[in-house]
Amino acid sequence: MKTEKLKSLYLSIIICMFVLNLLMSVQAAQQNPGIERLMAGIESYENGSYEEAIFKLEMALTELPDDDKENTWETHFYLGLSYFLLGEDDEAKNAFNKAKEIFKNKLPDPDLHSPKIVKLFKEVLEITKPEIEGMVLVKGGCFEMGDTFGDGDDDEKPVHEVCVDDFFMGKYEVTQGQWEDVMVSNPSKFKNGRNFPVEKVSWNDVWKFIKKLNRKAGKNYRLPTEAEWEYAARSGGKKEKYAGFSGESDLYPYANFCDNNCEYSNKTKGQNDGYENTSPVGSYKPNGLGLYDMTGNVWEWCSDWYDKDYYSNSPRKNPQGTSSGSLHVFRGGSWYNESRNLRASDRYLIWPGLRYYFLGFRLARTP
Repeated sequence: MKTEKLKSLYLSIIICMFVLNLLMSVQAAQQNPGIERLMAGIESYENGSYEEAIFKLEMALTELPDDDKENTWETHFYLGLSYFLLGEDDEAKNAFNKAKEIFKNKLPDPDLHSPKIVKLFKEVLEITKPEIEGMVLVKGGCFEMGDTFGDGDDDEKPVHEVCVDDFFMGKYEVTQGQWEDVMVSNPSKFKNGRNFPVEKVSWNDVWKFIKKLNRKAGKNYRLPTEAEWEYAARSGGKKEKYAGFSGESDLYPYANFCDNNCEYSNKTKGQNDGYENTSPVGSYKPNGLGLYDMTGNVWEWCSDWYDKDYYSNSPRKNPQGTSSGSLHVFRGGSWYNESRNLRASDRYLIWPGLRYYFLGFRLARTP
């Protein structure tokens, strides 16, 4: 009987302490609405609503007491993150500097924030403009676009003359490191290193990356058109079945594709490129323009909407693709594909919001 009474008394004490703590928390929030604003700002940040987060966090700074250094530091920290992810580097640097003025040696708690966020906090104070190294100038010209070898699909026909102006093309596919430098996160399935191609990025994701990159770098990066992509892949419009060559037996020195070490049944036997999935960019021979991985590794997004009949009415000069649609084009084949899908004229299509672990991109730029 005494044991039951003791248990009941103990339970009552716990309930009373819980209620007391709750009341004290409510009272503290009422006395210091800045904390409530800070929590709301952090929630908006975590939901990806960075502009909303900035508004709430700025309000928190006006309401936090001057001696509440911990919460003021936290507010400046999340302001810096929010500004950085919106591409406002100067504002981010200013917010992080104010955080460091409060606690000179304090870093974000590694138990609460990823190592990338901790690294970002340290590095963003010395922000430099990101640059995509190795853009190759492709001299414009005219070429026969489409199924010039007669073994392609209907949407690669008819073969038609196309002329493109000069443009820059990425020497390599965009890497995971380059993506992280701009977007902080890494969406790739195969996180094997900074020099591997970024994948699992949708067409919509890529344009967000490009817009943010252009704001930071002051450049005019973009995706290549289908015509530019095929012209560049074929070493400046030469009659090449793949990027830089035409013989299927020559694939493995030039491309990462589904061969002997591929886990899928659609493999091309008798060749070995050395990788089961993605490989570091630039691991194989380049084509005639010095561009790497235009055949294989990851498929590459183009800017064009897809139209299966576009080749029948395509303009001759700098075709941009049909004006609207529901699907976008990607080119070049990947580590996942057999030789047929690696042809330079092969066209694939997908919805712009979908992501796959064999799909990445490279950048183009207008001179």
